[in-house]
Amino acid sequence: MSKNIICLIAKYFLVGIVLICGIVNSASLVDSHEIGLNQENNDYRYSFNLRSSIAKSRHSEDAEIVNYFASKGLKMKRRIIGGAYVASEKYGFVAMLQVKLGNGLFMCGGSLISNRFVLTAAHCVSPLKQTAPASNVTIGLGNNQMTKLSQTRALRIHVHPDWTPSIVKNDIALIEINPVSFSQELFPIPLSNASPTQAKTVYAVGWGRTSTTEIAISSMLKQATLITGNINLCTSLNPNAQRNPQALICTINNITRMDTCVGDSGGPLVGNAYATQPGTNKPSKNVLTLYGITSFGTNGYGQGDSRCSSDGSIGFYTNIAFHRNWIRSIAGN
Repeated sequence: MSKNIICLIAKYFLVGIVLICGIVNSASLVDSHEIGLNQENNDYRYSFNLRSSIAKSRHSEDAEIVNYFASKGLKMKRRIIGGAYVASEKYGFVAMLQVKLGNGLFMCGGSLISNRFVLTAAHCVSPLKQTAPASNVTIGLGNNQMTKLSQTRALRIHVHPDWTPSIVKNDIALIEINPVSFSQELFPIPLSNASPTQAKTVYAVGWGRTSTTEIAISSMLKQATLITGNINLCTSLNPNAQRNPQALICTINNITRMDTCVGDSGGPLVGNAYATQPGTNKPSKNVLTLYGITSFGTNGYGQGDSRCSSDGSIGFYTNIAFHRNWIRSIAGN
């Protein structure tokens, strides 16, 4: 089998993007390594221990990405997530993205919000403020098993005009696709018009890494049960979040011991709310609604720590309600 270098975008930690890189074949991830930002007293230390096939890349695009992350002091670390497997019928709006940049393949999550648009994180399609060509983005839809996803190509990519990678601001993008036909396993999710209340039960969904003993990401869609936190408290522990707290939602894992992790970036944060189900004109209670997009995280001590699901770890999500006007301007109602 031919081998390719794959880099899985995970979550932003302070001013760095977290990746998992390794050599993979078409069947599974092998010999993968995770990279997390190491910051102590603002001393960004070089510790970029990747395979020579990545570090010595002859592709200028790859070299630029490698050098960027190395300059941020990226360090090898492990991560963890808890969660439960879910059926396609429950989360038929969840998408998997494959984004080709240079000789690397970045993988993220996304949410189908209409028959023509998928919502994701800006850092998934524009990690260095250079948006990937639409022809390099493949979207998988319609199944909870990674190997059974139906694939379609992006037509256009719309990144928020004020997306700022250095401070993880306005981390949101829309991917335009050819119209899809809805089914029992493929349907859009309604967008929230309001931020979730504090201490609300919400769910993050994705194919992210599942344990400290498993290097590969999950081949089955998983759900993590989370509790929303006090945004003022959460943002006080992260300098990037302090810059635009109203545009974010935070979750704290002290209660559920679950968190988003590698491969979950761009994926949905959902919860039950009073909303109008797509295809109907009547709003109703307990409709599964999209609240946020998985963006970045920190631990409970305000550090850009790469330990997913460590005690007190905080996950930050792009707030859908805050960005509704921009979404409407691109995708309509």
